[in-house]
Amino acid sequence: METVQGYNAAPSTMGDNFQSLNGGARLYPEKGCHFEAFQAQGRLYRDQVERLRRENLGHALTLLDFGSGPYGCGRGLLEASGFLVHEDRLALFDPGTAIRPSCSPHVHIINEDDVFGPQAPSYDLINISYVLCLLEPDEARKILEHLRARHPQATITIIDYVLQGRTQADVLGLLTADEERNWIKKQGAEEFYRTHTRFTIESLAALVRDALHLIQSGMQRYLDRARLRAAVIVEGEPYTTKLTSFLCT
Repeated sequence: METVQGYNAAPSTMGDNFQSLNGGARLYPEKGCHFEAFQAQGRLYRDQVERLRRENLGHALTLLDFGSGPYGCGRGLLEASGFLVHEDRLALFDPGTAIRPSCSPHVHIINEDDVFGPQAPSYDLINISYVLCLLEPDEARKILEHLRARHPQATITIIDYVLQGRTQADVLGLLTADEERNWIKKQGAEEFYRTHTRFTIESLAALVRDALHLIQSGMQRYLDRARLRAAVIVEGEPYTTKLTSFLCT
């Protein structure tokens, strides 16, 4: 598979923002429902991690943040929200991006072989947060297909913008958080608008289905009342299949 040079490589202040949630409207402007979506994304991760922990009978979980950027929203939530305990592991992957190292013993930066190689670990949850909109549809579909083929057991959480049909003025007026301003500077207003209006919630879900993923019942949903962002949760193999595989090894 051809390596993409940085899935989420905009200059990032998300790590600083995450540690400054009470820092005012500039970081999380209410107009764009940023904090509402951020909280909903955190609850989604919590629910999935708790479910996986029950299904794995309390064993350590291995998580992958795919396209994590220097310090992305998904990585920030998974790393700093108390989800990682005991022997849990969070792997960060984004080719061509200078990922900010973590002080946590749970968090590690990995390479492409650790995702797609024959000796890649088995991931319980793969997070793809605000990445697919930055890729052309064929490339996004191929990545999803490769992930499913290599990690059929993994739950996959997909978070993305669903802004198709909105005007450029509307989009630029709503997406005004620091992270989004960084993307506008990196891409330019026209390209930012083109990529960030790629999906509706229906077309995002359709892309996932085209890649032969099964969406969890009820887990195609908006993250904010303005319907600017959405989540799609993809089922892995049934737990009975994973348990049988574990017992036979």
